[in-house]
Amino acid sequence: MRLERVTVEGFGPLSNFDAVLEPKRLNLIIGPNESGKSSFAGAIVATLFGVSTLESEELARPWSGGAHAATIVFAAGTGRYRLRRNFQTQDVCVEQLDGEGDEAKSVLFQAVANPRGKSPELQQYEELLRGWLGFTEARLFRESSFVYESALETRVSPELRHLVSGAVEADYQQIQEALLERLDTLTREHPYDPRQRKRNNRSIETREDRLEQLRARRSRSENVLTELKSRTKEREGLESRITELRGELAGKEQLLTDLETWVTLREEQRKLMKRVPAVGQELVLARRARGQAEEIDRRISESLAYLANAPDEVEPDLLRLGMLRSQRSRHQKSAETERAKLEGASTPGSGIRSTRGPPERWALWPGLRSGGCSARARSRRARWPRRS
Repeated sequence: MRLERVTVEGFGPLSNFDAVLEPKRLNLIIGPNESGKSSFAGAIVATLFGVSTLESEELARPWSGGAHAATIVFAAGTGRYRLRRNFQTQDVCVEQLDGEGDEAKSVLFQAVANPRGKSPELQQYEELLRGWLGFTEARLFRESSFVYESALETRVSPELRHLVSGAVEADYQQIQEALLERLDTLTREHPYDPRQRKRNNRSIETREDRLEQLRARRSRSENVLTELKSRTKEREGLESRITELRGELAGKEQLLTDLETWVTLREEQRKLMKRVPAVGQELVLARRARGQAEEIDRRISESLAYLANAPDEVEPDLLRLGMLRSQRSRHQKSAETERAKLEGASTPGSGIRSTRGPPERWALWPGLRSGGCSARARSRRARWPRRS
């Protein structure tokens, strides 16, 4: 930004003050104490950035009354602008000028821009300041645009202090040479004659080169960071793909295990199929054996079926039958013995036959010759005939 003209309608001790500045030269504001030099600098800062506190606004009110406003014309970038601020209402009007004249080409901003508030209009105005200056702080503008008496650090600083304060007269040529010498330590550019441009870099150029190197490093770092983000994203994609492939591999391994189990079962099935004829024969034999066992069971059940309908006294009768059979066998043995004795006692050929003998004994046991059963047993046996 280069200031061209400052018009102060009312700001502190200044009233209807108009200053035309040289944009491409160093401008010195000279005057006695309390003449308004600091107020002039403060008016420029307040016109651009506003008044941040009520106390500062109260001190900046015109001493003689009247309008409390200021207008500045400046060049920034490739355009020229005119900015007017009313400190009472904080109304700001920014106009873009046409060429070298004072005609307004367009109105860029016209609203209330109070630095003590937070309005959308203030944010819009700060965007304009950021485009012109690169910042929105009044302190940075004050420290980079004005040289006060206490800030001079040259060999003739006492003379400059006296000159700024207006206490004594000084050699302006000597002051200009001192400022040019100081400027020569800062930059190799000459403020008036481009042909006097130095070859070696000064502090500003060195810092600009360093700044370019830092920008190049930042650009490389940004490229590396972008590539790193891309590689990280690619790695994440590969890891997700690996996870999917591992899942597929686990499924294939399970399928392979199932196939191996199926092959084993098929082999066992093939071995069993070879044994099918022998198993069939064994099954036929087993069926035949089971049929024969069932037939035997059937016959046994048919043979003993009459016992199922017998009354409870059958068992004692059977026991008695056994006893009678044993008695019959004993009597038969006794009869045979007596008979043998009688046959031995008779003389052969005498013609004498004993009238006593086995017939009388046989008459005593009539049941023995009929099977050794009593009449009661024979009657029960007739009621339950034996099945063959």
